[in-house]
Amino acid sequence: MNNNGKEIELNLDIFEFITNYYCTFNLKGDFILYNKVDNKYNKFDTRHDIIRVYNTQTKNNKWTCKSIYKIPEGFEFISISKYDKLYLLFSHGHCIYECNLRTEESLKIFSKEAFIESKEVKVSSNEKFIHLIFKNKIIIYSIELKFPIITLEKNNGKLKSIIVLCLSEDY
Repeated sequence: MNNNGKEIELNLDIFEFITNYYCTFNLKGDFILYNKVDNKYNKFDTRHDIIRVYNTQTKNNKWTCKSIYKIPEGFEFISISKYDKLYLLFSHGHCIYECNLRTEESLKIFSKEAFIESKEVKVSSNEKFIHLIFKNKIIIYSIELKFPIITLEKNNGKLKSIIVLCLSEDY
């Protein structure tokens, strides 16, 4: 993507107050933005967590929003991958979900009795595996098998080589 150092404009709704929290690019070069939106004209339902996907292929330096997703009540944002996968924490920190922005399908990838905060969770993924890190645990989840294939303690000396192998594009 080459914008020749020019300023880019996003077409945001002028009726809203927006606070941006996270952004990334997917493999197609689309700009993905997570923000909290306050609608200044609606007194009853004012706060929404929103994901916006912008097309960056432009001639006039104005990126257009091609899709908007509202994060449902009770879910907390964790991250978004370059593969258009949204990771959310649900039910007061007990479940982690992966939501595919392209297909709008969701998958529960982890459930635990103990409380987890969204800021404690780190997620990375490729087309075969999802890699979760929180507290002293590392979990590698198989997308194909649809369940965790390994759980590791962070202090294990062999940990780094296992993670590199699992997240390798050649695996």
